Amino acid sequence: MEKVIVGNKKSACIIYLADLVHNYAAKGPHTFPINVGYVASYTKKHYGERVDIHLFKFPKDLIDAIDKKKPHVVGLGNYTWNLDINNKIISYVKSLSKDILTVYGGPDYPVAYQDKIRYFKERPCLDFYVINQGEKGFLHLMERYFRSGCIEDMKKSPMQNCSFYDKNMDKVIESDSYEYIEDLNDIPSPYLNGILDDFFQFSLIPVIETDRGCPYSCTYCAWGKASQNRIFSFDIERVKQEIAYIVRNIKKTNILYIADANFGIFERDVKIAEFIRESRDRHGYPRHLSISGAKGTPDRMIKIAEILSDMISVTSSFQTMDPMVTKNIKRQNIDIDEFKKVQNYFNKKGISTYSELILGLPGETKESHLKGLRELFDYNSAGISCYNLRMLGGSELDTPENRKMFGIRTKHRLIDGGFGKYSDIYSIEDEEMALSTNTMEESEILFFRPIHFLTQFLWNYKYYLELLFFL
Repeated sequence: MEKVIVGNKKSACIIYLADLVHNYAAKGPHTFPINVGYVASYTKKHYGERVDIHLFKFPKDLIDAIDKKKPHVVGLGNYTWNLDINNKIISYVKSLSKDILTVYGGPDYPVAYQDKIRYFKERPCLDFYVINQGEKGFLHLMERYFRSGCIEDMKKSPMQNCSFYDKNMDKVIESDSYEYIEDLNDIPSPYLNGILDDFFQFSLIPVIETDRGCPYSCTYCAWGKASQNRIFSFDIERVKQEIAYIVRNIKKTNILYIADANFGIFERDVKIAEFIRESRDRHGYPRHLSISGAKGTPDRMIKIAEILSDMISVTSSFQTMDPMVTKNIKRQNIDIDEFKKVQNYFNKKGISTYSELILGLPGETKESHLKGLRELFDYNSAGISCYNLRMLGGSELDTPENRKMFGIRTKHRLIDGGFGKYSDIYSIEDEEMALSTNTMEESEILFFRPIHFLTQFLWNYKYYLELLFFL
C-alpha cells in the first residue's frame, strides 16, 4: 500500500470510520453514527485535506467500500451489540493488507490489566484501542501514523489516550496520563459541518449530546468511568443550532434522541426542552423525544416534563429497591418521598412514566426483588421495565475481583436481531448474562421469567390493569 506522507495532497490518508449495527434481518430502530461523526469532525479540523474520511453504519456498505478502495485506516466504534461483526471486519481488512491500521474505540474494553492482555490476544488483527473520549486518542494515533507510516514503529512508545499490545514484551502499553477535551465546543459539530448529511436518507434516529459524562459510579455501567465522573457541556446555542439543522433535514423518522446520561441535571436543560417544544409546535418534529432523565433534580424534571408532555416518557430508574444492593453497586437512587411526589404529579397530569429494575445485581435475593416489584406497584409506577443483569465490558462489575466477590456466574445468549451475512462474512452477536450469584440461584433467576413477562403484558401494556388494581 502507498505510504502516506503529511502534506502530500496526492496521497490523502483514506480513513473509514464505522458505528456498525446489524441490518440483515433487524431493521431498527438504529441511530445516526454520531460517535464516529465527532471523531471525523475533530480529525478533519486538524488535518483538513490530508485526510479523506468516510463514515458507515451498515456492514455491507463498509465491506463494499473496502473492496472498491482499500483504506489506510479502519476505525470502529465498539460496543456490546457489534463486537463480533467488528472482529470479522478487521480480520477481513488484515487479510487484504497487513499495513491497514485497525482501531477500536468505545466502552467495551476491559478494566483489569490481565483482561486487557487477553482481549488483544483474542483479537490479533486489532492494532490499537482508543480509550474513553475518542477524539483526542484518534488524533494522537493519526499524528504518530503520519510521522512513521509503519504500525510497528507506532508501538515503540506509549501513546496518550490509546492502548496497544506489544507481543515481544507480552504487555499492554498505555500512557500514565489521560487527556480530556475540557471544552467540547472544540469538536466541530458533525451535523452543522455536513459530515452526517448522508445518513438523513436512512430510517435512522438523529442523536445529539448536550453534555457528555456522568457524575455517578454505578458498577454495572461504564458511563461514569469513561468521564471520571465528570460532565462536560456543549454550548447551548450550538445545541439549538443542531436541533434546528436536524428539523430542516429530517425525512424518515419523527424521533429525536438526546444521548445525555442525566438530562435535566442542569438548569439550562429547561431552556433546551423549551426550544424542542417550540420546534415541535412549529414544524411537527420531533413527535417523540428519547431521554434519560436526571434522578437528583425532581422539581426540574417536573418542569421539563410539563414542557415536553406528550413527547416523552419520564424515567425514574431504581435498578434495585434494596439499600444493601444499592451500596454494592455504588449507586445513588432518588429519594422515595421525592419519587412518590413526582410519580403522583405525573399520573395526575397524564404524563407517561416508567421505572427500571435489574435482576441479579450483587446482593439481590429472590425476596428483595419481589419486594422491589411490589413497592413499585404500590407507588403506582405507570411502567416497570425488568432486565436481567448484563455484564458490560468496561464496567467495574466486569472484573475478576467483582465476579469472585459476588459469586457471579454467567452464560451467553444470542442478541435479538444481532446476526447477518454480509458478502462472505457471517456474524452472530451474543451477550453475557448473570445467571446466578452468591445470593441468588439460577432457579430463582429463572423463576422471574414469567413474572417479568406478566408485568410487561398486564401492567405495562395495561391489559387487565383494572383487575390488578382491584386485587
